Amino acid sequence: MEKLYPSLTNGEKDICYLFVVGLSFDEIASLLGVQSRSVNRVVYRICRKMGIEQGSKDEFVAQIFRLDDCDTNI
Repeated sequence: MEKLYPSLTNGEKDICYLFVVGLSFDEIASLLGVQSRSVNRVVYRICRKMGIEQGSKDEFVAQIFRLDDCDTNI
């Protein structure tokens, strides 16, 4: 992931990792001690950096799992 998306911040990468281990938006928000809306905003920024259609949470999650399946040092 580092090589493919070098502009991701550490916090954005952390959220990606949490999705890879199977946590939901609400679970991630609870774990991080933030509101679900905050996670949604971070995902929106990640989507922009990854070139994913804005507002497509499903495509974001699918992309994260594709990266994990490819074993690209996520």
